[in-house]
Amino acid sequence: MTKTRLSVIIAAVMTLLLVAAPMAYGAGVVGGSFTAKNKLPTVNALVAPDMTPQAEWTTITVTVEDKNKIIDVQEVHVEVFYDSVPSDPVAPGAANVQTCGILTWDRGTGWSIAPGATTWAINAGGCSKPLDTVSSGDWVFSFKVGKVATESPGADNWDAYAKARDNVGWGTTDLYDRDQEMFWYGEVTAITTDVGFGDVDPGTGFGDNVNEQTGISINYISNGAYDEQVKSSATWAGATYTATFDQTGACANADEFSLKAEDSDSYGTAAQVTLAGATIDDTGTQTTEAGDTVATNTLWLRLADVFHGDTYTGTITYIIADGS
Repeated sequence: MTKTRLSVIIAAVMTLLLVAAPMAYGAGVVGGSFTAKNKLPTVNALVAPDMTPQAEWTTITVTVEDKNKIIDVQEVHVEVFYDSVPSDPVAPGAANVQTCGILTWDRGTGWSIAPGATTWAINAGGCSKPLDTVSSGDWVFSFKVGKVATESPGADNWDAYAKARDNVGWGTTDLYDRDQEMFWYGEVTAITTDVGFGDVDPGTGFGDNVNEQTGISINYISNGAYDEQVKSSATWAGATYTATFDQTGACANADEFSLKAEDSDSYGTAAQVTLAGATIDDTGTQTTEAGDTVATNTLWLRLADVFHGDTYTGTITYIIADGS
């Protein structure tokens, strides 16, 4: 009797379990799609410093954002330019050795600078950009300012400008960083490298056409006003004796000598050469990158009344100085 009832109960439970099991046939799948719109890049920050021509290296930093990520950015364009008024003008868009340098990063061609074939130079190894996988980052432009980029003495007359583009076009958010200073730069090269006065009688000079050497050629390069100066070394060495330079021009003691100088063959306006540097012309102005060559520099020599017989050599240095 007990065995029979147990079998019935088990059968009933199994039947209930079979009835409760879920049944599913097929699936309802709906396709979905959307297009992420292109967003133009924006320049969010621009930092430009005061500048010195030929300094290694000047850096400008541009922060660019692209909602489609940096891989979408095709070009970052920077201009540093001279504002002569100053009036905060728009960027000129054209490179010029004296007034505008243009820095470019291009996805296809890399880093470049204009004007090309000048002393403006890009330091590609010092430049950097953000990873393509981020949405915002810094482009760092490392470059050398050209020799004759216009000086702005005591004034902040240089501006910087940056913009960025993708394949669709230039972003609508560009940026200026105004009022940087360009410091003075000067360079001088002696084209004539040796001046020989030959045999000179003790006690002679100064005077027109007396112990005179002319046609000395000197090249000056500057980005602003400059002075031409000349100095002598304190002593000139002989094989046995030493000649001492007298910057007063008196040559009152034995073995003293002196020089006068001018940037033309005009003794009447010649300056007494000193150990620190005497100015022979204070009217120099901004030059081209080729510089201004003065081929008429002249020197006059004076010797003391008593002078040991010997051949003496020393240095005469032509100097370019800030004329601001």
